[in-house]
Amino acid sequence: MKDKEYYLNLPYKMVISRLTDPDDSDNFKAYYEEFPHVIGLGKDEAGAIAELKSAFDATIEALLEWGEAIPKPLAFKEKKRINITISAYTLQAIDKIAKNRSAFLEKSAQYMLAHNLL
Repeated sequence: MKDKEYYLNLPYKMVISRLTDPDDSDNFKAYYEEFPHVIGLGKDEAGAIAELKSAFDATIEALLEWGEAIPKPLAFKEKKRINITISAYTLQAIDKIAKNRSAFLEKSAQYMLAHNLL
């Protein structure tokens, strides 16, 4: 099951920008491209990032609680073809349980990365 930690560790793309309003005490804004309405504001970049991470944590927690869909990082949509070497035994075992080798390997890698199983 995908929990809050899973989503907090996905590679969402952060955008940080300097605000131009001289009267504003917060000089920086940070957000994730996939969540443009979840923002962090701060006097410096570090402050904006800390605020964003706190707001994002609360957002993910609420979305999970409400059973809402959570967007995957844009990077997940880009696919790249690679060549790998894998034992024949492992490949046969994958073929017995999976209809799509690539999808199986990708999901397995994502699981291991999300749970620090390296």
